[in-house]
Parts: sequence; structure tokens; C-alpha cells
Amino acid sequence: MRRTLALHPDSRCNAVTRIDVEATRPRPGHLVLRYTVAGKIAGLRLPRPAVSTRTDELWRHTCFEAFLRPPSGDA
Repeated sequence: MRRTLALHPDSRCNAVTRIDVEATRPRPGHLVLRYTVAGKIAGLRLPRPAVSTRTDELWRHTCFEAFLRPPSGDA
């Protein structure tokens, strides 16, 4: 399944014109999300590679998030 995502109302990025996500289930219990960004990619400011650490407010920068719930859940 492929979907075009909506920009968060508090976000602004003149370089990005579109973001799509494709969700697949290659096997039971697994979910793969593949994001595609279109626009003036050279205009993005990407962080240098670094060791992963817990960080708040990633949505304010270059980040993709997915919020999932189990089929029987309501959260």
C-alpha cells in the first residue's frame, strides 16, 4: 500500500514537495515502511552520521515517524 503523507501543520520545508510511504508485510509479524521524498533534495540540511541516541522533538528536523496500534487496540 502506498500513500502520500500530509505535512505537519507546524512544519515548513521549501525543499520538499512531496513525501510518500509504502507499507509492506514481507512475512507475518513484520512491517516494512519505505519513505520517498521528492523536491529539491540538495536543499535539505541532513545531519552527519552519528551514534543513535534518544532525542526529543525529532519531528522538527529530518525524521520520519510511524504510530502503530495492534488490530485489537484502540490507542
